[in-house]
Amino acid sequence: MASRDANTNGDGAGSLERRLSAFDCVMIVAGAVIGVGIFVNPSEVARHLRSPGAILWAWMVGGTLAMLGGIACSKLGRWMPRAGGLYVYLREAYHPSVAFLYGWTVLFAVFSGITAAVSLTFARYAAVLVPPLASFEKGIATLLVAALAAINYGGMVLSRTVQNFFTLAKICALALLIVTALGTAQFDAAVVTVETPDASTFLFSLLPVLMSYGGWYTLTFLAADIKRPARALPIGIIGGLSIVIVIYTLINAAYLRVMTATEMADSRAVAAAMAERVFGAAGANVIASQKKDRPWPWRNRVATPRGSRR
Repeated sequence: MASRDANTNGDGAGSLERRLSAFDCVMIVAGAVIGVGIFVNPSEVARHLRSPGAILWAWMVGGTLAMLGGIACSKLGRWMPRAGGLYVYLREAYHPSVAFLYGWTVLFAVFSGITAAVSLTFARYAAVLVPPLASFEKGIATLLVAALAAINYGGMVLSRTVQNFFTLAKICALALLIVTALGTAQFDAAVVTVETPDASTFLFSLLPVLMSYGGWYTLTFLAADIKRPARALPIGIIGGLSIVIVIYTLINAAYLRVMTATEMADSRAVAAAMAERVFGAAGANVIASQKKDRPWPWRNRVATPRGSRR
């Protein structure tokens, strides 16, 4: 046990350098969670609930549940700030064989599949913005994976800078959409009435909500890279999730300001539909550019810095 911990806790010889600040941690969590789910899943929620008040409640309840999970995971991170995150927790809580199976599943199925899907979806949305690229989808996807690998190989400073830049870009784009939709007088605010759905319908509507909140635990994999992890890791998870909860609740309020719950339910791309109403056709293209790195509502991930070679 002693020798194993010396190689994984980030404090022994040859360990990773702790370069991630609390701000970096917040950006990693926010960037990992905010994905295509918030652009697509509100329609699915509206199909089940049909009430503006119930829709907003669903996103707030889902955020609360995600926060509870984040608090629990941040507590584990404070106790065991080692590289590996969930792998370490499963190993210590149950048995090394459980962690072993989890690790290989993540390597061969989970993260590798996500990477492939993200890169192909990026290529498809790039072709929407630049039609001549439609004939080169696989090549563009391959180049994207190679570029992200090169960024991570470049070291912690480069990869965290790229991560922070794109996370802030997403937050700013959503904030602009929220402020414009909620602050423009030409749009009539939806009447927020709570038509209490039955329990089974409400619980079922939480599935796409919780999928949209997924990804916050990715920070635990980087615990050995974090400065003062006992302080910064909880700040990262709780702070990042707090930002996401506020954004998700406000963007749904913005959707309901611009369109009715029925229109949301009938839309296949609710964010693009709202952006087109607010900004015109150019707004829909901007939303497409923000969605192209997130393939599925149930898999919201980012390329996070994995090592500290420099």
